[in-house]
Amino acid sequence: EIDQVKEQLSTTDSKLSYEVLQNMKYLDMVVSETLRRWAPLGLTNRACTKPYTIEDNNGTKVTIQIGDLIQIPIQSIHRDHRFYPDPYKFDPERFSEENKANINRSAFLPFGSGPRN
Repeated sequence: EIDQVKEQLSTTDSKLSYEVLQNMKYLDMVVSETLRRWAPLGLTNRACTKPYTIEDNNGTKVTIQIGDLIQIPIQSIHRDHRFYPDPYKFDPERFSEENKANINRSAFLPFGSGPRN
């Protein structure tokens, strides 16, 4: 893929453009896997917008109230084998077109989630 781009740029007066970068699928896979393995944020904070009750396996309930802050452990989620088999292996193929559908969108949070991210 990189060789193709180099060839295209050397045979024409083209410059590296957004469109050229958009066609670099493997680069996108490598960047996504890099952000999964080494997320820029270790965790993110969110404020609860409506009451929510969580129950553990023992039946203990905890209610999160409006305005309560919760922390989302991004690094822990990105290294959880339930979401990413062999999570410590650097594997850009996780983000290939064939495999992308297998990724839980809620489990890939390199910059957090929500309207400001």
